[in-house]
Amino acid sequence: MNLQLRALLIAYAVSAVGLIAGLLLVRAPTRAWWRLPVYSAMAMALGVMTWSMVRKHLLSPEWAATHPKTMLYCALVLYSAYGIGLGLLLGRMSRGKTQASSVEEAP
Repeated sequence: MNLQLRALLIAYAVSAVGLIAGLLLVRAPTRAWWRLPVYSAMAMALGVMTWSMVRKHLLSPEWAATHPKTMLYCALVLYSAYGIGLGLLLGRMSRGKTQASSVEEAP
């Protein structure tokens, strides 16, 4: 398998696991779980773009040669952080109005 494709699949899997963790934390309804593939792909894309910008603008070029494992783990943490964040947001957005919130809004 191509190395770039393998890295992309690993990034997708890590962001999907983070998204699942976020959905489980907020006990998301079932309609949030149907959106899992799309949102995990968005989390992966955001993570890949952010990591590319960080590597290009913030880190020195020597880091790629001297600390490759550290860079790999930092990228994986970034992908999972985006996944958890989007999972939490998706879980909160997909909730319907509860009985308590509709009672508070009544005049």
